[in-house]
Amino acid sequence: VHVTGGQLQISFPHALAGEAIISAIAISTLNRHVIPAASSGGVIKNFKAEGPDEKKWSAQSWLDIGDQAYADSKTCFSQLPPVLFGADWIRTPDNNKGYPGAAFNVDVASDVYVAMNSKPENLPTWLRDYSATGLSLQTDENGGTNFALYKKRFASNSQVVLGSADQKYTVAVLPVTTLPPAIDLKKSIKYGTDGATATDGAVHDTLDGKRVVRFAKLAGGEVTFSIAPGVADKYDLRFKYHNDSARTLTVNMQLQAADGTVMKSEELSFKPVKKNKTGTLATTTGTSINAGNYKVILKAVDAKGLVISGLEMQ
Repeated sequence: VHVTGGQLQISFPHALAGEAIISAIAISTLNRHVIPAASSGGVIKNFKAEGPDEKKWSAQSWLDIGDQAYADSKTCFSQLPPVLFGADWIRTPDNNKGYPGAAFNVDVASDVYVAMNSKPENLPTWLRDYSATGLSLQTDENGGTNFALYKKRFASNSQVVLGSADQKYTVAVLPVTTLPPAIDLKKSIKYGTDGATATDGAVHDTLDGKRVVRFAKLAGGEVTFSIAPGVADKYDLRFKYHNDSARTLTVNMQLQAADGTVMKSEELSFKPVKKNKTGTLATTTGTSINAGNYKVILKAVDAKGLVISGLEMQ
């Protein structure tokens, strides 16, 4: 392709998730007198570390598997989530405990990722307003050590301050893009009806040899799924169902925490689907929920004949 105007746009309008892959793009010319443009230097600007280990901190570019993770260690990155490949990043000391840390500026709106082997509730104070992504990277230390990935978005010309921690961590920085989030990369957990409870007019049944729950009464019946998200995040909830009637059937969904607190209440409408076909109704937890145990309760409002075959959480 011969590019004029300095911009190349590539799109895959009919590709499904994971079917379109670009491995590399080469820019070349037969004109040997062309002078390549100077590097922009990445999005990390004015990087400065403090303390006795300041020389062990350094700004790097093009994060990749095999890169040395820490300044004073031979530990390397063995696995990276796709979003981090090619990111600008900061190589930190192997031990950050008790040291002031470092700071830098971003000259464009950027997402700052911090990888740390810590649960959200145990993060140091300076990381408390970062959100869990549900992603992780891995180093080759001890046969493979996972580091949970936390993210915060910073506006253009913002300063990012990194503090001390009781353990090692890695920082990666990427400019904000208009690409949609890669939701298909998030772990999906399926809950069948075998583990669900059915009461007051909702009964366990089979359909085409599979276990389901059927609402046998117009109103009042309840189906309860127990879910256990592993990290704090906002989750998608997708219900698999059958409704071969000619009407839209409704239930009230409640998301309850372990102590009974109602995190979300919403009326769901299950539209008719063809006989022997499965429908999907999608909603969300509404807000970020912490790791732990929760109940998803479906209570019939006008639901006689509705069949629930499962719940998927992503």
